[in-house]
Amino acid sequence: MTHSFKIVMLKYNLLDINNIIGGEILQKKKNPEINNLEIDSRNVQLPETTLFFALKGDRRNGHTFIEDAYKKGVRNFVISKKIDLSNFKQGNFLLVKDTLNALQILGKEHRLSFHIPIIGVTGSNGKTIVKEWLYTLMKDDVNIVKNPKSYNSQIGVPLSVWQINETHEMGIFEAGISQANEMEKLQDIIQPDIIIFTNIGRAHQAGFKSLKHKIKEKLKLFGDSGMLIYCRDHEEIHDVLFKNKQTIRTLNWTTQNKTKADIKFDLDVQQDHTNVVATYKNSKFNFMLPFSNESSIENALHCCCILLCDTNYHDDDLLNSKMAMLNPMPMRLELKAGTNNCILIDDTYNADIDSLKIALDFQKQQNKHLSNTLVLTDIYQNGKTD
Repeated sequence: MTHSFKIVMLKYNLLDINNIIGGEILQKKKNPEINNLEIDSRNVQLPETTLFFALKGDRRNGHTFIEDAYKKGVRNFVISKKIDLSNFKQGNFLLVKDTLNALQILGKEHRLSFHIPIIGVTGSNGKTIVKEWLYTLMKDDVNIVKNPKSYNSQIGVPLSVWQINETHEMGIFEAGISQANEMEKLQDIIQPDIIIFTNIGRAHQAGFKSLKHKIKEKLKLFGDSGMLIYCRDHEEIHDVLFKNKQTIRTLNWTTQNKTKADIKFDLDVQQDHTNVVATYKNSKFNFMLPFSNESSIENALHCCCILLCDTNYHDDDLLNSKMAMLNPMPMRLELKAGTNNCILIDDTYNADIDSLKIALDFQKQQNKHLSNTLVLTDIYQNGKTD
């Protein structure tokens, strides 16, 4: 499945976009309306209104796919090096110093055109699940725009933000980084009002000096205002926030009896579900989660914090009906029936040590098979020696 990054109401023509990204016009045959952004020539769907960004990566250079995009009908290109235009006589070409930076600038300017509440999601694990579950919980009440799949990178975020149009009432965007000095750019594009910090772990640890360093970098998604939601039980996050006197408005939660937090969740974990009592501002709310594994509970409670911030959801029956809608995502601890009374736990989306621990705990919970088998691949970027 491919995604066409299209807007439907706010109008841009090619010259509008060139003024935004500060490009040099190498060749212009027309000044067409631009509705779609593309970085992969294989995904072109509406070539007449598509602007192709020739991005340079570690393994591929988008400039080598200009001919393929042109053959598919694309006539608008942003490039970072001069090329022979004799074979692209009907094309419009904008030259910039850095095509990725140009894409990010365009994403930022588009975001600034809309004044809707934005929820940003970051952390080591659970970003996509929290984003998708928040969408599931609120999509019937508000028109939401979000990242497709896990488009949370330096490329994915501006493409995701490009989807915002005048019909949307809320945005939910996840932001992922693998090294220092990346989050500032994503913050500049997303500019969230509320941030959920899911957790912290060793995923992509190789790009950071320490766990504390990684937390500080991820917190840069916050910017200058808004509110940060996090689990008080993650001491590393709490310590960075308060031992360094971070001036951030927070809403934290806990499942521990002796820990002080804004929201207290009391859990009664059963075989296939979890009963929850939430205490928030001296009010109690009762609801059930349709699972019992630790990672799903944590992700769901992050989402619940968003609902509890809105008095429209302060009703036990409503919370129960909402939480019952939460289902596992494909390739995320997905339980499948196999032959000979075996089961398969599909967690192929994740490839880091913390996710492996979560998957093994989930496997152990099944507790009804004589033997267990682990199929494992190499785990890169974990900050550990071989």
